[in-house]
Amino acid sequence: MTFAPPYNRKVVKNTNNAIAQRVQISVKLQQDADILQFLRYLSGVPGIVQVTQTFPGARDPEMASLFVIEIDPPALKSTLTKLRSVSAVEYATDPAPRRLIR
Repeated sequence: MTFAPPYNRKVVKNTNNAIAQRVQISVKLQQDADILQFLRYLSGVPGIVQVTQTFPGARDPEMASLFVIEIDPPALKSTLTKLRSVSAVEYATDPAPRRLIR
């Protein structure tokens, strides 16, 4: 697990899980949640490829608690279940359905 780039310390990338097709979900933490503790928890969850804080350095606690998490598709269901069971997580969304519109 590495922390990068230096301008966004709230990015976690698991370089062991390189896969072309990833699923993105949105996660919002409770306002009183410890972000660093949450990131440490995520480092032990299998299937998570990358975690990015949506608004790094935001002073507004609502904005600072938003994350986009990239997950390997086979691990999506179990990862969502784990995230939703964490008391620090306010919500974890299902991925948006995608289809071709003609």
